[in-house]
Amino acid sequence: MRKIAILFIILSISLLGQKESPMAKEIKKIKFPEIEWKLPEVGVDIKRVELPSGAILFLKENHSVPLIEINIFIKGGSSYLENGKRAVSELFTIMIERGGTENFSPSEFAEKLEINAISFDITENGYYYGVNMLTDKNVIDTALVLLEEALFQPIFDYEIMKIEKRKLAMEWEKKLDDPNSLLKEISNLVLYKDHPAGGIPDFNLLETIDGNRLVELKDRFVQPSNMIIGIVGDFESEDMKQKIKRIFCKKYNTDEIIGEIPALTPEAPKKVYLYNIKRPQALFHIQHIGKSAPFPEMYNVMIMNFILGGGGFTSRIVKKVRVEKGFAYRTRSYYSTFSPLSGEFYVYCGTRQDAVHEASRCILEEIKRIREEEVSCGELKVAKESVINSTVTRLGNDWNYIPRLLSLEILGLPLNYYITLNDNIEKVDVDDVLNAARDFINPEKLSIVIIGDKEKIDLDAFREQFGEVEFINYEIPGI
Repeated sequence: MRKIAILFIILSISLLGQKESPMAKEIKKIKFPEIEWKLPEVGVDIKRVELPSGAILFLKENHSVPLIEINIFIKGGSSYLENGKRAVSELFTIMIERGGTENFSPSEFAEKLEINAISFDITENGYYYGVNMLTDKNVIDTALVLLEEALFQPIFDYEIMKIEKRKLAMEWEKKLDDPNSLLKEISNLVLYKDHPAGGIPDFNLLETIDGNRLVELKDRFVQPSNMIIGIVGDFESEDMKQKIKRIFCKKYNTDEIIGEIPALTPEAPKKVYLYNIKRPQALFHIQHIGKSAPFPEMYNVMIMNFILGGGGFTSRIVKKVRVEKGFAYRTRSYYSTFSPLSGEFYVYCGTRQDAVHEASRCILEEIKRIREEEVSCGELKVAKESVINSTVTRLGNDWNYIPRLLSLEILGLPLNYYITLNDNIEKVDVDDVLNAARDFINPEKLSIVIIGDKEKIDLDAFREQFGEVEFINYEIPGI
C-alpha cells in the first residue's frame, strides 16, 4: 500500500512537471474567426407591410428547407381582464386550438393537421397571445385555411370545453406541486398585488364560462388590426403577401375595444413573505418591481445584471453564494427589460433551510457592493463579450429572429434593436453600470419571498433585519 502511495506521488510530480502536450500546442495555433454581427434588416432583407385591415406583416424568404413558419402576436391576455380570470384566458387559447371551427369539428380539425403534418399551437403570456404554425410549403394553402378557421371562425365545442377545463385544473395542480413554479406564482402575487398580472386563477369562475363568453373574448382580441404577423420560409414574398391580405382582412375587425392593461397598484411593502412547507430545500426570491420597456438605460441594466448575478460562474452572486460559501447549487439574478408592464428584478436562490438567512445576507451584500463600487474593467469586458456572443447565438437563423422582431414591434422598440445591440453594448462603461445599479435597484423596496420550513429557517434573524415576517398562502378557488 505504501509503495502504491509513493508511486502515485512520483507520478503526480512528473505530470505536473510535463510541458504542454502536442495537442494543446496545436489547439493554441488555431485562429478562430471573429463572430460576425450580421442580421437581416427590415426594409432590406425583411419586408414589413401594413395591410389594409391594420395588421402588420413581416416576410422573410428562406429557401434552405421546404418549410414555412407563421408566427402571430395578438395583443391581449389575462392582464387585460379582471383579476381572477387568468384561467379563462388560458382556456380561450386552448379552445381556439382544439375546440373546432364552423367547417371542421374538433376531430376533423385535428385530423387535417395530422394528415398534413402541420404543427399548430397557441400560448398566452398575460400580455399577448402567440400563435405558431409550421408547415411544409406544399400544403401552405391547406394550412392557411385551417389558420383562418381557427382564428376567425371557432365554435368552442361544449364537450371539448368540459374536458379542457378538467385538464387545465389538473395542470395547475401539477404546477403548484413544483416548488419553482410555486415560488414564481407567489412572487408575482407579491409583486403585482391586486393586479391581473399577479392574480390567482379562479376555477369557480371558470366553471361558469361557456362558448358565448369565449366568443366575446375572440371578438375583443382576435382582430387583424390587433395582430403582428411574421412569416419565414420557402415562399415568394409577393405571393405570400396576397394570401395573407386575403385572410387577415377588414371583415374580421370588430367594433370591440381592446382596452389597456390596468395601472399597477402600489408596490407591496418591504418585508419577508414565507410560504410554509416541509421540504429538504428552501427556495427564495429577493425582488422588487422593475421598469417597463422601452427605456434608454436598458443596455446598462443588462450589463449590470450580468455582472451581479445573471452571468453564471463569472457573476458576483454565483461566486459568493455558490463557489465561496457553498450555500446553493443554483442562484442567479434577473432584470426584465422586455416587459410592457413594469417588469421585475429578482435574485433566485435554492439552499438548505438553515442557510436561508445567511445566503440572503450574502446576496444583499453583493447588491450593496454593486451600488457603491465601480465594477472592474475585467468584469465589464467579460460581460459585454458574453452578452453579445450569446445574442448572436440565439439569433443565428431567420427562424429565431422573426419572432423576436415581432416582440420589438409589439413593445414599440426600434426594429433595428438587435442590429445596433453590439454598438450599444460596447458603449457601456463602468460609470453606466454603477448608475444602473443605483437607479434600477432600490434596497429599500426589496422583499424576500421564501418557500420553506418555518421550523428550520431563522425567522428571528429576518425579523431583526426586516421587521415583520408575513405568512402567505396560495390557494386556487375551485381546486
